Amino acid sequence: MEKKLDEPYLNKYPLIAGLTELPNLQSSKIFGNASIHYFSYDPTKTWPKQPFYATAISEKQLVQNLPTRVRSLIQNEYPILQPGTPLSDGRDVFDVQLGKNEYWVMGDNRLGSWDSRGWGKLDGTLIHGRIKLCIFSLDSLNGWFTTDLIWHPIDFFTKIVRWSRCMRFVS
Repeated sequence: MEKKLDEPYLNKYPLIAGLTELPNLQSSKIFGNASIHYFSYDPTKTWPKQPFYATAISEKQLVQNLPTRVRSLIQNEYPILQPGTPLSDGRDVFDVQLGKNEYWVMGDNRLGSWDSRGWGKLDGTLIHGRIKLCIFSLDSLNGWFTTDLIWHPIDFFTKIVRWSRCMRFVS
């Protein structure tokens, strides 16, 4: 039975692609160890003033700011994603038949979440409990203690910790 859910918690911001490391333009292997991730961003604010993931990468690592040679190779594959826009690879168009004790799970950052659309159905035997309380929540790709807390202590407490989600009961 299909039923559209009211999901006010979904990410309402566009996503922008960025490389985890700057490319080596002298090397034939342009990307090296870098991988591409999508980051939520507020288009009304400059990158250093972003409320999300601003410390994870620099403005130079955003796909749209890469040198022309590199950007032209990847820009079509990693455009800015607007909320509510279906993905071009069809990951948002699906008809899934679930068996007994199988679940389909999706993240609240639909365009940027690695969820059942990427790894398939969740076997119910892997679910061991129900979340009742969110104690702590972070917006970071880095290790919270080794990187964020030590290298960005002000940002850690002002941008990285999601205070509105901490110590909340989950219904």
